[in-house]
Amino acid sequence: MNQTFTIAANSNPNTLRLIMYEITAPNTPVFTSVDYPPPHSTSQPVDAIGLNQVAHYARLYEVVGGVLGSMIAEEKVQPTAETIQTPGDIELTVGATPADELAIDGDNWDGSADYPQYIGKIAKINYRIIQRGIGPLRDDEYADDSSGGTAFKWKLLNGATFNDQDTYWIQFLPSIIINPANYQVSTTGVIQDIITLTVDTTLTNTHVSKLIDINSATNKITITLLPIADWSEMRPISFITRRGSQINAVIKAQAGEKIYWDGQEVNQIVLGKNENLRLLRKDNRIYVEDAPEARNQVGEVVYAYKQPRNTIPADGSVLQRDVYVSATEFALSLLPGQGVVTEAEWNSDNTTHRGKWTLGDGVTTVRVPDLRGVAIRGLDDGRGLDTMRTADNTENVIASYQADGNKKHGHSIKTTNSGASSSSGTDPIRGNNIGDANDRGQAGANKTISEEGNLEATMKNVALKPFIRI
Repeated sequence: MNQTFTIAANSNPNTLRLIMYEITAPNTPVFTSVDYPPPHSTSQPVDAIGLNQVAHYARLYEVVGGVLGSMIAEEKVQPTAETIQTPGDIELTVGATPADELAIDGDNWDGSADYPQYIGKIAKINYRIIQRGIGPLRDDEYADDSSGGTAFKWKLLNGATFNDQDTYWIQFLPSIIINPANYQVSTTGVIQDIITLTVDTTLTNTHVSKLIDINSATNKITITLLPIADWSEMRPISFITRRGSQINAVIKAQAGEKIYWDGQEVNQIVLGKNENLRLLRKDNRIYVEDAPEARNQVGEVVYAYKQPRNTIPADGSVLQRDVYVSATEFALSLLPGQGVVTEAEWNSDNTTHRGKWTLGDGVTTVRVPDLRGVAIRGLDDGRGLDTMRTADNTENVIASYQADGNKKHGHSIKTTNSGASSSSGTDPIRGNNIGDANDRGQAGANKTISEEGNLEATMKNVALKPFIRI
């Protein structure tokens, strides 16, 4: 088996050397690393290869003047973490073209050159042969031909040969790969353990290759990443927020260090509830391998029957900045007059600026819009359909308010020549009056059209609750 260790950054002035010993022979070295001269200002990975599948002592020594000196660290490594590995099938076709792997009338195949990673794999032990239309070959129909594991090769038996246009598959059998439980893996896809964090924490190299379960007892938590210099390259740190009382979880880089995400370099990423984040370090940069798409949707307005996850009611509430971090970042990103106003403007009346954010007290709070009881209209943005906003001296900008109103229109009123009337001169206005001519009123008398309708002009609608994504 192979194992990887990390010599953490340190101030030791001497050269360092790692030596491995099997537990059953603690004084007999089975692996000796190259020497690592000072300075040790950055972490250094050390790969111990070709070890037996047994427990080992990993001992770190000082080397002074080329002579092995004092042991300064020892770690016991147990091979207890198991994973199952199955390589993909290899398809082999019979024919006379360069693309065909098997020669017509041939009886063997050597894949050592094309598949050197499988040298040492033994037919019938590590893989089996399947023929198209026939199925798996019987044990007496083929054999391993790897010369004792020094090649990747097999052959047909009993004088059988390959027929033109036949197809064979090498199907690998599952194998168990054993890694020590405290092994720092060299691939990016393996998580070794789950660590639960309930309070603000600064991570160390012990959190690398771990899944961080964020489970705060309060409504806020900040996780600060370890310095890049202490983070082993291409080793992941993953986060989940399935549990806890936090509104947002802030994943923050060290001062002056950046996380490369969404086409920009940022110092922190904010997670909502039930979200995942996976980070990798390469060179002097932290990369986001996996992040929730919802982080790009903060500030969006949604309408629903009940409150969706990671939203707040759009009801004009005041939010604490250190609790609602993502909402605060969104509010601070808005331009004055383009979706955000001062507290004084917002409170000037009950309608004009209530569809906008405010920066609260400017230090500790922000305020969300109040979208209750109003419909949303697409901003005209120069199209020329929503001309009344300009005519009414209303701001034709994002989140501007427009009161209800009826479209300008006229009413026709008819007059008539009455046949019999006690009045003389001009005939009275008839309007919609009915009845005898004498009931039509005197000449010049006022006529009233009855009031009808509701308290406001409305369109056909269904009322849903407004929320804002955080």
